[in-house]
Amino acid sequence: MICEVGTTKDCSACKLCSSHCPTKLDISEAVRIFRYIEEPLGAHRDVFLLIDQLLAKTGATPWLADGLELDEDSDVAYFAGCAPIYDVLLERDSNYSGATYAGIKVLNHLGIKPAVIYGCCGHDLYYSGRLDEFEELRKNLEPKLKGKHIIVGCAEGYHILKNVYKADVEFFSDFVERKVLDLNKLEIKTTYHDPCRLGRYNELYDSPRKLLNESSEFVEMEHHGEDARCCGVSAWLNCNQDSRNLREERIKEAIETGAEQLIITCLKCRVHFDCLFNEENYDGPRIGLMDLQELVAKSLGVYDLDSGEKSYIIRSPQSAVLPVMADSKEKDLGKWLTPELVDNAFLCSSCHLCTEVCPYDFETTDMMEELRSHLADLGLNPEVHKKIYQRIKKYGNPYGESGFVSKEEEADVIYFPGCTAMYRQKQTMESTMAILDRLGVKYAIPEGMVCCGSVLMRSGYKHTDLVEELKEKNKKIFGDKTVVVSCAGCYSTFKNDYEGVNVKHVAEFIVDRLGELELKPIKKKVIYHDPCHLGRGGGVYEEPREAIKAIPGTELLEFKGNREKAICCGAGGGVKSSRAPLANELASKRAEEAKEAGAELILSACPFCELNIGENSEIKTMDILDYMLESLKGKEGGDK
Repeated sequence: MICEVGTTKDCSACKLCSSHCPTKLDISEAVRIFRYIEEPLGAHRDVFLLIDQLLAKTGATPWLADGLELDEDSDVAYFAGCAPIYDVLLERDSNYSGATYAGIKVLNHLGIKPAVIYGCCGHDLYYSGRLDEFEELRKNLEPKLKGKHIIVGCAEGYHILKNVYKADVEFFSDFVERKVLDLNKLEIKTTYHDPCRLGRYNELYDSPRKLLNESSEFVEMEHHGEDARCCGVSAWLNCNQDSRNLREERIKEAIETGAEQLIITCLKCRVHFDCLFNEENYDGPRIGLMDLQELVAKSLGVYDLDSGEKSYIIRSPQSAVLPVMADSKEKDLGKWLTPELVDNAFLCSSCHLCTEVCPYDFETTDMMEELRSHLADLGLNPEVHKKIYQRIKKYGNPYGESGFVSKEEEADVIYFPGCTAMYRQKQTMESTMAILDRLGVKYAIPEGMVCCGSVLMRSGYKHTDLVEELKEKNKKIFGDKTVVVSCAGCYSTFKNDYEGVNVKHVAEFIVDRLGELELKPIKKKVIYHDPCHLGRGGGVYEEPREAIKAIPGTELLEFKGNREKAICCGAGGGVKSSRAPLANELASKRAEEAKEAGAELILSACPFCELNIGENSEIKTMDILDYMLESLKGKEGGDK
């Protein structure tokens, strides 16, 4: 049956989004701290996480089957992991413990009699946010690791022992490659699933492939290496229909290579791919699943993959009293929050590119906003964000300025310029008003309108009374009228965070009226930068382009990353105010790409993007409404 216990989409922390993130946010660190605070509901009634908690208190007993040469005094140790848990609980024909057994057989073939370290590494506790329980497990396991060079065959175990425990650890494929084994090439066609914890977490891509090429006929899947898709589940938090669909897509991708065996280097990936094949009603395509250790051992002739015998045994049990599971104790967030973790939390620019590249469509930005809210409650947000909060509270805008320009008129259209166009990029506001006037649009800019609240919501103040006050003030003024905006951030906020606001970006509003404007030629090569909050935040991609194309003589170029894949300018999410050098660096990269494309002018549909790119570009930057007004005047485009 399909596992539907955990039905909410959750992040698998596969880091595919981090590899595309313009600010290099470490999503895995944000995820585990957020989960420590929020306590997400796991799948399978948390039974597997409960086992980890018990292991944190009791430790694991030896379980490997006989037939191995071991020496507990050896300087080389093999980390056996927790495979028998899944062998025993899931009761499948699969021999998950076989990977561990095969790995040690290979070491024996090399003349090595390793010590064996039993016990859970705590990966699932760590990434489910159960950090207090993880720390308890770590205290029990860490002494066993000291003084040993540890070989690990599971990606999750390798990642945790290497990067969290800081142990002397080496992955199986690296160790075997270093020993230069003479492998026999089997008549098996294989493909390889890169596990996230081995690939994107540790950049370990080459040694598994070398062993695969030496021991089999190896072919790559379409998505491999840094671009590999995950199995859809991590830390037992999101076993559901969506993650099941991801696994099915991955299996189909493997089968399309023509391979007979999908080679895996992560126990958990294997378990979850196997889940698909063990569904009662699954009638889709199948492929063999084999651990890399099993393939190498089979190639050396030291392991019989088809014997049918289990590689674990349950020895005569000695009675033991299970530890009492303490009631949930009060959490100490300060114990886990380091300056690096807090700094990481405020790197997100709210650009939503992560969700676009995520095969799971997980709304990472929403999680980051919630995490920032917790940190802001603790006063751990950047000082500049606190000052912005106070300025908005006092003046109604983040710049702390007076001089709101109103236009009182009875009209069904309200023009909401936004704070940046009102107080910083005033030309954009003036150009927009001029074009609305040319079109004969009756509109008002009512007194009393305040900041939309975007900067507050993105930087950690989403659930504050101040945000609610801003919403109520604006909504009371808007009523049921059409609200036209210049700013992408305002557009996304009114569309996604307010209720009942009929909002239009000015490009959307005028696109059907372009024929009413007497646009004169401007012979320029221009390139359009998609603002994140207008594009991915609101789905508006074509209307700004149509407005630009309507100007005779203008050649519209495109960035390599455009529309849904557009790269953020770096200004959003409070990054411009708190991480100015980073915002400037990203804007400079965007400007340099425009230059390489041959553009003479960069256009955007967001005053904030225009401001940030303009401050960091040799090429002129303009809002599309500024450019359109220059066309109406018969000019060649002005400097900004």
